[in-house]
Amino acid sequence: MAAMLFGPSLAVAQTTSMTLTPAEMQFTAFGALEGGQPARALALAEALLVRAADDPIALRIAGQAALEIGQSDVAIRHGRTLFQTTDDADVRFFAARLVALAHAQTDNYTRSQIWLRRARQAAPDAATGDAIAQDYAVMRQRNPLNINLEFGVQPSSNVNNGSSEDAFDLVVFGTVIALPLPPSLQDLSGYELTGSARFSYRLGQTPNSFTAVSFGLETSQVILSPQSRQKVPDFDTSRLTFWRISTGLDHTWAVGVASQPATVSFNQAFTIYDGEVFASELQLALARRWRVSERDVVSGTLSVGQTHYRKSGFSANLWSVGVDWRRVLENGDQIVLSGDVGRSYSDAERYANSWQTIGASYDFGTVADRFDLAISGDHTWRAFGSARTDERSVLTIAVGLPDLELYGFTPVMTFDARQNQSTSTANQTEAIALDLSFRSSF
Repeated sequence: MAAMLFGPSLAVAQTTSMTLTPAEMQFTAFGALEGGQPARALALAEALLVRAADDPIALRIAGQAALEIGQSDVAIRHGRTLFQTTDDADVRFFAARLVALAHAQTDNYTRSQIWLRRARQAAPDAATGDAIAQDYAVMRQRNPLNINLEFGVQPSSNVNNGSSEDAFDLVVFGTVIALPLPPSLQDLSGYELTGSARFSYRLGQTPNSFTAVSFGLETSQVILSPQSRQKVPDFDTSRLTFWRISTGLDHTWAVGVASQPATVSFNQAFTIYDGEVFASELQLALARRWRVSERDVVSGTLSVGQTHYRKSGFSANLWSVGVDWRRVLENGDQIVLSGDVGRSYSDAERYANSWQTIGASYDFGTVADRFDLAISGDHTWRAFGSARTDERSVLTIAVGLPDLELYGFTPVMTFDARQNQSTSTANQTEAIALDLSFRSSF
């Protein structure tokens, strides 16, 4: 009819079509993303994903485009698929960081921190890894929930805190009689498995203060060495199983014109041995920090508390005062000097004592671009009335191995040597331990 009315030329319907290869679609989608058209790039990339759901280029474009237009769930889905379907470290880094940023868009900071650790593991170089650490610090500040985890294994020459002597002196009518000490009360070698977790949640925050509640859990399990097992075949290591459960409330605020931080905290804890509550603790503490110069910081703590020992029924009231001075040297090393004094009052003589402690540490930082090194030591004088006096010395050497970092956790080897000189033979102890633990690098 059109041909008869208007001539044959208008009767021919001209349809123009264009067929793109997958490579051309990828190029077009990438151009749209670079040209500020993320919605168009997402549509093209998802069309490619209908053809091949594991197309790495399409997944990268789709994830980035979705992130730019605020479709966080879509970005997370494509980023996770990309992370799971590639073996390329650079692509895994891109995918992990993409998912982390998408979670941050929805204020899901804990998941963002998990994915930042995955990104750190796949970071192509040290500079990029440092950038991820900075991102993690930002997420930690924004996240009201803070989680600290630590775990390790420690071979030790004295896992039961037993006496280093094989006999003890008994005074009878002025005569000293040496009696053998049971093997179970002597030092036993073995392995100590340790773990701790601390969860802190920020309840509220203002420009000058914040309040947080916390929950902590610590545990220690002991395995005897074959030599110790042969020495005391009937020794029940469950007696040495240790648990500590704690809760706390902290309030920190800025003090004075210099806005130096001060913290008041209230903590309650329960110590469990062999499946039973051994002691319950209450503590109120005030901590203050002063930056006295560009390189020097002084901190002080005053605490009072009470410990109730469940089995004996006795309680002990205590106070302590501690202070430390920290200085950052010109080469970046740090030195710390500390002191602590305190006293415990109780109707039971074994719980009443006074103590004084001095300590020092030196952090060398990174040595030879291969490991971190820190050395510390302390000495404590403790008096249990007229019944007993102790002097305990501790030397600790910690070596961090950053080259073996795994998901932002660095292995730390710690050598620990301690000795307790006591007027009571049963409390004369020595121990050497080598601990392997993993700590967060940022």
